[in-house]
Amino acid sequence: MKQIYLFAFFITFFTYSYSQISINSEEKINEETQIFKYKVKLLDDFMDRFNYERNFEGEKIKNDDSFKYDRAFMLKSLFEYEYYLKDSSLAQEFTQWILKNNITLDFYSNNWYSVANATILYNKISYSADLKMQIESETSDRRAKWVIKDVAAPFLNVEKQNTNLFIHPVAHETNFISLSEAFNNSQDIFEYTDSNFVTSELNIFLFLVKTKQLTLTKINEVSYIFDLQNWSFEVRNYNRMQYNSGWLICQLKKTKNVEITTTEKKESGIGNSEKVNSENEQTEKIDNQVIDVNNGNSTKTDKKKRK
Repeated sequence: MKQIYLFAFFITFFTYSYSQISINSEEKINEETQIFKYKVKLLDDFMDRFNYERNFEGEKIKNDDSFKYDRAFMLKSLFEYEYYLKDSSLAQEFTQWILKNNITLDFYSNNWYSVANATILYNKISYSADLKMQIESETSDRRAKWVIKDVAAPFLNVEKQNTNLFIHPVAHETNFISLSEAFNNSQDIFEYTDSNFVTSELNIFLFLVKTKQLTLTKINEVSYIFDLQNWSFEVRNYNRMQYNSGWLICQLKKTKNVEITTTEKKESGIGNSEKVNSENEQTEKIDNQVIDVNNGNSTKTDKKKRK
């Protein structure tokens, strides 16, 4: 009889334990699903949410009020949360400016670019270089491609050092035989050019790539910089198991204190989105709310009706 009770106890214990494990596993899966939903997985997702074109599921936002978050809330959710807390007043001012001027991001515009930090192998030594990448597009048919716009590679040392090196003014009398000395002094070859000579790191960088003296080992990190007339902000990828993850704004600065005009918007390629009514009121309301997405809550304490 004692063995029967003992057997029943173990059956009950393991059944309960297994059910708890199943519940916990199911809750974990549900949480991971929610995190994946709110994560800004692609830069296209970032642009769509910034422009208030698509919701967290990637579906188009309709004008029937079926989506419970307004644009001010969506903009706020695109900030890296800790950075937002450090300077929330600047972020609020930025949000108000976006809403007031109906600013949207345009993939084909020239007001944004990418910085790809890479490890470069040159003369068997590894260096770090930042490649500036930008979209080049055809206005007529909206075709586009990424191009290398510039490079920051300090190890190439392309600037003149203002030394006293020069080719003697009577060198012509010896058929410029002293040129061989200048060529042997390859590290300071730029010192023998005229005072108006200008070179660039990109020119030298591409030449070294072409002659196979320089190779790219790996891309370490990618970020994106957006310049919107009055503002500039940086977007980086935060790959973490949190609701506030993916491509988020990590740096924001005001570039000038001028209201953007319709002409400026057209010239800069900045687009327009559907106007949000009572923008300032919305921003005040959203700043009194909890960023539910960042805290893993899919409900909102207050909501401003949209037309």
